[in-house]
Amino acid sequence: MTRADRDDPIQAWKEHQKTLEQKLKVLNEKKYRKLHYRAPGTDLTIAFDEAYQWAGGAGKNSAGDSFFPNIPTEEVFTLPLKTGVNGTVTTPSH
Repeated sequence: MTRADRDDPIQAWKEHQKTLEQKLKVLNEKKYRKLHYRAPGTDLTIAFDEAYQWAGGAGKNSAGDSFFPNIPTEEVFTLPLKTGVNGTVTTPSH
């Protein structure tokens, strides 16, 4: 999770950031208006504002230095419209 087991953890984090940046680029270029998830017991729609952006990975501090605010960081994320999440999600009971 922390990449401390790698021969060069710093380089491993740089490579991971490049992967996240590629995913962000693709998602931001797609300009999805909504996502619709369907599965047994699930029918969920998530709508986005026209100006939304996907984010994730490293950030920059006030001095402009790059850092990872969350370790591990494996996700990219965005914010749905306030009224844009509608539907049902269920999980199987055991």
